[in-house]
Amino acid sequence: MDANVVYSIAKALPKKEQLALLNMLQKDIHLAQSPNSRRKKAQNFTDEQAIEYLLQTVFNSKK
Repeated sequence: MDANVVYSIAKALPKKEQLALLNMLQKDIHLAQSPNSRRKKAQNFTDEQAIEYLLQTVFNSKK
């Protein structure tokens, strides 16, 4: 069975059952995802960029 067949069957369901199926699929997909797949990739900074950032944000705080 492929996704097109399942989609055709799901479209034939009443709206209430379509919503129930959607909730079940979303829950299964959410549980299957690993937490690391949503992590942002670390940005690569040069030493100069890091120093500039620190000077502007940490050592130049205006309170």
